[in-house]
Amino acid sequence: MRIKPMHHQANLGLVTKLTVMALAGAMTSGCTGNISTPSPPTPGGAAMPCPVLPTMINVPITPGMCAGVRLANVALACGGAGNVPFSLSTTPGGATLIDATLANGSVVTATATPVDGRCFDGISVNIGITVGLRYTAEQGQETSGPTSGAACIVRSRADFTQYVTNDPLLIHPGVEDLLKGEIHKILDTQIVPARCVRWRPL
Repeated sequence: MRIKPMHHQANLGLVTKLTVMALAGAMTSGCTGNISTPSPPTPGGAAMPCPVLPTMINVPITPGMCAGVRLANVALACGGAGNVPFSLSTTPGGATLIDATLANGSVVTATATPVDGRCFDGISVNIGITVGLRYTAEQGQETSGPTSGAACIVRSRADFTQYVTNDPLLIHPGVEDLLKGEIHKILDTQIVPARCVRWRPL
């Protein structure tokens, strides 16, 4: 008997269809649930603009006395990318923790005028201070006064990693500490409006 070609082709078509169905069943068996798209990663940090320092800073060597230095035209140029990277996290107690870095190589420039003990000005000179620091702060809420309930800095610290200047007056302990304090104080107002009334060092 002669087998017609069309029957052979039909049998091959049926075998092919059954094979595909079997493979599909094997591939889908054991797969349950829904396939979901992964969530995008949470950003690891942000950056604040380079802080603006007060244009005029009086720095007495002894509080309440004339002797010291008066800084005018004060400006800060941030190192690195020109801003202050920061990150936010939550402490075990639930407070918001701010961690920021002012890159080494940042420069404070000003016109410095020394003032003697008789309150007479000396010769003004242009000065530069190369600085860097790590800033850590806890954010909370004001609990008293007209701004009660507003966000504020409860505790903070600024650990300087660099403070370099050629002017001996600017490395005097009283002057250096006050200048560092001014930079620290300004950072406390960059992410939230101000320090809390109950602010204290971290």
